[in-house]
Amino acid sequence: TKKKQQRLIEHSRMEEDTNSLQGQVPESSNNETSAGARNVDDPVALPRDHAYLVTAHPLISAYKPQKMSNSISNRRFVDLPVLELYGVVLFPGSTIPVKLREQSWIEYLGRQIAIMRELPHLQSEVRLGILAYKPGPRERRRGRASSNRDLVGRIGTIATIKYTHERTDLRSNAINSDNVWQRYQNGTELVFTAVGTHRFRIVGPASSSEQGSTLGDKIYEVEELMDTPLPLPPIQRMFSTPPEYREKDNLDDEAKMGETKQGDDDENDTGAQTNDRLYRHTVRAWCLAQISPTPYFVHRNKSPWRLVSRVVKKINASGGRNHLPCLVDEVDALSPSPSASQSPTLSDPTKFSFWCASNLPLSESDRLALLETSSTYERLLLVDQHVEELSSTNSPIVCARCDQSLSTVQNVFTVQGAEGTTSAYVNDHGYIHQITTLRHVDVQSIVLEGVPHEENSYFPGYSWTVCYCRSCLSLLGWMFRRVHHNMPLSRDRPNAFFGFQSSSVLVLEGRNPISPPDHSVSDSDEGSTSSSP
Repeated sequence: TKKKQQRLIEHSRMEEDTNSLQGQVPESSNNETSAGARNVDDPVALPRDHAYLVTAHPLISAYKPQKMSNSISNRRFVDLPVLELYGVVLFPGSTIPVKLREQSWIEYLGRQIAIMRELPHLQSEVRLGILAYKPGPRERRRGRASSNRDLVGRIGTIATIKYTHERTDLRSNAINSDNVWQRYQNGTELVFTAVGTHRFRIVGPASSSEQGSTLGDKIYEVEELMDTPLPLPPIQRMFSTPPEYREKDNLDDEAKMGETKQGDDDENDTGAQTNDRLYRHTVRAWCLAQISPTPYFVHRNKSPWRLVSRVVKKINASGGRNHLPCLVDEVDALSPSPSASQSPTLSDPTKFSFWCASNLPLSESDRLALLETSSTYERLLLVDQHVEELSSTNSPIVCARCDQSLSTVQNVFTVQGAEGTTSAYVNDHGYIHQITTLRHVDVQSIVLEGVPHEENSYFPGYSWTVCYCRSCLSLLGWMFRRVHHNMPLSRDRPNAFFGFQSSSVLVLEGRNPISPPDHSVSDSDEGSTSSSP
């Protein structure tokens, strides 16, 4: 029966999660991924699995690429195919699904995928460059690579293909290369999921050897910008006591353990984690000051780790908890224990800067500015400014074309199982939409068109309805409503929510809401307004 199948699916999902937490790999992972094993109508499937696509097959090589140095003498220049996408800003660490239907792209990437499956020692990975498209005054292309445009100096993200989505049963990672190539060569589309690894800068046209390929002028010579993790300075025992901690009798209890005043338990845990990070940062700054000519106060106040602690402290403050609850939940998930060293994201300023840039409720121009920032420290400074402005007031979210008030940043949240507050999805026609999810919007400012559809839903268990701005009738995104009533409701899986394209809305940071959403769709509303499907 369906109920028994549902229990089996839930049980297998719990086993997979347990194995992943214990560092084990389930036996079925060698054949196909969990996304490919689930049905597209399965409400248990997670949004980040992109279960609306066909079966996912891993594209993993046993040969790992060599790690490159970030020094100037080891700068690396390579020829890379660049795909421009309208309304998509991909950061390192984020995932993007792609559906290509141009024959030139299918032949170029399909041949590399075929070689990698048969001869992984010759093709260790398949990569392409994702570049945010900057349209002209009357240009609005989406999901297509452009040509005859000056892209020199532009910065994008290199994406490595992780999975290919095919209807064939690829039971082995190494199969007949000729058969795979013939299928790609004669196919009408190429579907895959890629993950951003690091950034790149376009230097100029590709070498003459690549000019004769099927992509032609869509291949550029790029410089790889290796955003390598910043190494933690060593802590010398002889210098391990900063001046401000020397006169404290109980250093471990007060600073290292992070004691705080009596109050709410959540606030005490937050204060303990913040004090622990601050103490370890202060110790490192003091050690660096003893072995370098730079003064102690410079190391203490101008280091990336200090900025990470400051941003986390602002997010966990009262203003952040009131106006940025989406980030508060995510930061709590990143640091479940007082020891921040257990979280790779919080202990690495570079990863943390990209994580904030991907999850902060920002306009597309601000996200692109963060991607193009040259250094981690400058990016963290911009992140700190954005968090300061967003946490000071409930900033409004308006239509990008007519400035019609739609919602506020307080309503931004992460759907359970999604990659973050803003994620990329691809529809059946190959258009990639980067959408931000919101709990409530002002239904007097939107228009819903058509009937709800369940097929090809980005969020399993929900139907979707197209949503337009009532003032200018521009496409905003979609409204999602729960259709599987046996699916348990929670704060992160509400009865209804909205997904707006990041390119269709603007976030007016630091401003008060233009018109608070008095009429909004909530979890308890079931067709209570004329705009609801």
